[in-house]
Amino acid sequence: MQGATQTEDGGPVGRSVLWRHVTAATSRRAGGEATGAMPTRAGARSPERVVAGAIGRAADKIHRMPLFFDQIQWSEAALAELGELLPEGALVSMIEGPGDSLGVVAICPELLAAITEMQTAGRVSSRPAPSRRPTRTDGSICSDFINALLAELGADPSLLPGRDRIRGYRYASHLDDLRALDLLLEDGGFHLLSVGLRAGEAGQRNGRLVIAWPADPAQSPCEPGNDAEPADDCTGASSLADAVLDAPFELRGILCRRRISLRELAALAPGDVVALPPDVLGAATLETALGQVLFRGKLGEMAGRHALRLLAGADVAVAGVADPATAPPSAATVGPDGLSLGDLDSPDPFRAVHENLVPHDVDGAGPSHRTLPESA
Repeated sequence: MQGATQTEDGGPVGRSVLWRHVTAATSRRAGGEATGAMPTRAGARSPERVVAGAIGRAADKIHRMPLFFDQIQWSEAALAELGELLPEGALVSMIEGPGDSLGVVAICPELLAAITEMQTAGRVSSRPAPSRRPTRTDGSICSDFINALLAELGADPSLLPGRDRIRGYRYASHLDDLRALDLLLEDGGFHLLSVGLRAGEAGQRNGRLVIAWPADPAQSPCEPGNDAEPADDCTGASSLADAVLDAPFELRGILCRRRISLRELAALAPGDVVALPPDVLGAATLETALGQVLFRGKLGEMAGRHALRLLAGADVAVAGVADPATAPPSAATVGPDGLSLGDLDSPDPFRAVHENLVPHDVDGAGPSHRTLPESA
């Protein structure tokens, strides 16, 4: 080549910059092969680019709104300082994630105005945002955008461990007062993602978006992937009726009730015996905590524990138990809240009565150990 001048490494002067880049890349590749180092993946993206791409896709998908990103910051915050880190006058929305964990999304007034303008006028103006308090209607308007950006962020596999706990979060409700954050959110650390951006074709409106979610939320025992034993409340019920039927219910076995005077009560001392009716063993009842009689039965013993043999309608008469419909009113007909319980002994159409043997600890351990009844 005529008049070609070469550099010290043999490359032509006219292409010295390109030549140096090619030479350096070749040297790095050769060095990596020699040492067995893994080459860096060319398509790897920074966490900031991941966030910008996710929020940009959500804004385009929901509102066809272009966004330009200026600053994206990741940080940690405690619950006590969370309210001070949100934009002033922002629309604050609660988000709910796996295990009933809660977080927040705050949209500054400028970005809120841009979203509203895109929905009403189809474009973003350069007018200052109106000075007003965000309303629940604003929360409803922004709920689709919030759900979309949370879904886009959670679907990206490039999120770092810990930050990927944002997966599964969705819009829950609008928050009127920031002072309620201390009551709604669990105490602990929070991931904080603060995004400074510009909205509009020319980026004419500056905005700020803040997302906060628990850094280490308590995993629900029913969540997939939890190796712990499932708790009692993880019923896996397919309907509300199944879930209600699996709910715990308190029952009380009542041997009998007897009225005594205040004078007799004051005269009682350890070792005294309270006389009970002779047929008390055959007139025991199984009741709710409010005093509703569910079954009548006979006191007995099973597997070393006191038990009630539940009696059907015909057996009740044999045992000498009066018909509840004709029995005189007693203290049990009034609940602890003062409401009448007069009809609670009537048969319920949804409950089938079966003859059964129900082991249960009853009030009073039998004739050999008679104690003062609870309603005495």
